[in-house]
Order: sequence, then C-alpha cells, then structure tokens
Amino acid sequence: MKSRILNSVFCFLFILSVNSFALAFDTGVSQEIIPVSAGGYTTSFLTIPTITAGAYSSGYCIGGLQTLSNFNRASGSSGMINAITVSDKAKQSSALAIVFFNDNPTYTTFTDHAALTIAAADLNKIVGIIQIPAANYQSFASNSVALVANIGMGYVIGGGRTMYFTIICNGTPTYTSVSDLQILITEFQD
Repeated sequence: MKSRILNSVFCFLFILSVNSFALAFDTGVSQEIIPVSAGGYTTSFLTIPTITAGAYSSGYCIGGLQTLSNFNRASGSSGMINAITVSDKAKQSSALAIVFFNDNPTYTTFTDHAALTIAAADLNKIVGIIQIPAANYQSFASNSVALVANIGMGYVIGGGRTMYFTIICNGTPTYTSVSDLQILITEFQD
C-alpha cells in the first residue's frame, strides 16, 4: 500500500464554498470528494461607539458597553476572534484594551468617559481581553490605524448570538469628535 501511495500522483484541489471546504484527490483508483470543515465562516463587524469629544484618562471606559448582535450563526455557538482594527480619526494613537463578554454584564454600569469597575458577578462573563498597543498604530497625515492580527481568541457565547465588549483607555487621548474611533472585529464563526 505504501509503495502504491508513493507511486500515485496526488492532486489536491481546494474548493471554497459558502458552507465548507471540499478536498478532492486522485489515488489512482477513483476520485473522492471529502467535505472538511476548516475554519467555518469569516465575518467582520464594524462598530462606531459614541464617545466624548474631550480628554480621557487611563482606566476610563470609552463609549460604554457595545453590543454585537448576531455575532454567531447559531445560539450558544463558538468562534474565534482573529483580528481587530482600530481607526482613530483624531490621530491620538492611544493604547486600548478591549474586553469581551459572552453574556450581558448586567451587574456592571458602563459609563463613557468614567473609570470602569467591573462587578464581581460579571467577571465570569469575560471571555478575553485584547490589548491594542500604541506601537501598533500607523500614523497618517491626520489620522491613524492600529491592527492586531492573528489573535486566536476562542470563545463560546452564553446562550444567544450576542457578544458584548467595552473599550478601556490605557493612555491619555483627547478625541475631537463623538465618532473618532471605529472598531473592526474579524472573526471565524463555527
């Protein structure tokens, strides 16, 4: 069998469809198509939080609690956050932390432009924290963009299809507009 495999010509054809990958190969005997689930679905969510036009202090919540409806394809399913892009129209390039919750953190009050304390009853809903370092920003003439890629943060949503997140300021930016930040989250859905 081993020599038969070594003498065979293998031809791999990957066919990306909306629902799955298919792997086709020629063993010399017959052609077989084997469906393979490899990564599920890739999707992106853009959020423009309403923020305060003014100075923030380190530890402040930026924009309050953000809700990502229909974040997953099925109730209670899992996925993986792969990349986050932060667009900063004010070119403040501030370090940020993005805290993700797999269920609504109802015991915590998320107030924009105020120090954030997460209630003990909501700590078990945190599924990950992604740091956006100031060094990740690329500055342009009047704005900047940061990318954190290849994150690989797995999660399971608590029972619905909604993910929640908040932005924590880890610098001292002064934003000039209520829409200065845009957050693009790219994920793989199972």
